[in-house]
Amino acid sequence: MEPLASSVPEASSLVGYTEGIRALSVADMLHSFTCLHSHMSLNSALAARFTDASEIKDVANYGCAGGVSGFIYSTELAVFFDEHEDEIEDVMDDYGITYQELVPDAQTMQQYKEKAVWFVVENYCQSLALDAEMDEYLAAA
Repeated sequence: MEPLASSVPEASSLVGYTEGIRALSVADMLHSFTCLHSHMSLNSALAARFTDASEIKDVANYGCAGGVSGFIYSTELAVFFDEHEDEIEDVMDDYGITYQELVPDAQTMQQYKEKAVWFVVENYCQSLALDAEMDEYLAAA
């Protein structure tokens, strides 16, 4: 399995997508996001979503619980999980994490899905943030 931070696209490659959804409703935006990501790998979907260094650092430091666009509502979390379930489970396996450890008192499968997606998103951002810190450290040395 390739490292999560290995394929971050340049922000300029996302301009057309961003400009095209400005006038859409929330439902249309969710549908567009779903269509865009339905054929992407987990790594590619996260790389396409997380391009802002400040946001990446915030997610790495504070997690998803405070609200991360595209990873807030149960419906969008379920769609993302369903599209990337195998890869999400691979990441959880790499960290030795089970669903029961993520949500010990879960009462629904949806709770497992939401926490698993947040776990992967948070770890992805932490990996990028650590890489950036290491690059800064090496540049200063």
